[in-house]
Amino acid sequence: ATAKHRKMGNVDVKLGLVSIVGSIIGLEIGAQNVMWLTRIGLAGPVVRYTYMVLLFGLGSYMLYDFATKDKRAAAQAAKMAAATRSGIALEPKKGWNLPPMMHFPTSGITISFWTVTGVFLFTGWLSGFLGVGGGFIRMPALIYLIGCPTAIAVGTDLFAVLFAGAYGCWTYGVKGAVDVTAAVFMLIGASIGAQIGVTAVKYIRGYGIRLLFAIMIILAGCSVVLKQLELTTIAAWVVMSAALGMCVVIMSGLWKGFKKEKAEKAEFAGKGEA
Repeated sequence: ATAKHRKMGNVDVKLGLVSIVGSIIGLEIGAQNVMWLTRIGLAGPVVRYTYMVLLFGLGSYMLYDFATKDKRAAAQAAKMAAATRSGIALEPKKGWNLPPMMHFPTSGITISFWTVTGVFLFTGWLSGFLGVGGGFIRMPALIYLIGCPTAIAVGTDLFAVLFAGAYGCWTYGVKGAVDVTAAVFMLIGASIGAQIGVTAVKYIRGYGIRLLFAIMIILAGCSVVLKQLELTTIAAWVVMSAALGMCVVIMSGLWKGFKKEKAEKAEFAGKGEA
């Protein structure tokens, strides 16, 4: 999947390498925190409540971002029109520009070394603490905190997960906290699904990806709440139904994209013959 994204120009290798280093350090700290909580018997509830807050908070923000995108675009267009009439250029958005600065040509962004390092340390810590791959944390961070375009955030996140996830598996395995059989089945399923997902990115772009992502993590949060209430069977059904629903929506978008692309090629070929 990462190789496919690379061919499509959706992987910022330089940013991904910085992400890997920061994520691995944060991941190890998070894993050590979980081991300590396990020893005092608090790992389960603390991790679950943290997970719930993160899922609902992140999902709600992304839904808000989607709902207000047209209003923000209209406001920005009005500012640009006013600036054009007055002849005064708009000032660029000011970020935390503490040197040294890092430039990432693929993503088209220049950002403080301290900002990018802090973001990846934090997302790595969350990944290690919650015991997750980190994709649902790192991808929004790349978009909202680093400023990556959505497609590049997806591809770069996959590139980083390839290495940071391997380290996470190793460090938890050393601590005796990995179910190898379950991990193998997850890897097989994820490998197949990732190939479909990479192709779907060609047809479901930008805010469409963000909307699907937001809905999925909110439903995942609902599942965690149900599990905390000991409604394990219902929690499993919520997750499975959400995943199936997302698959149907994505496959539908993929099919429509294929049909549109085929029609455009046929139309172009017809014009060429004429």
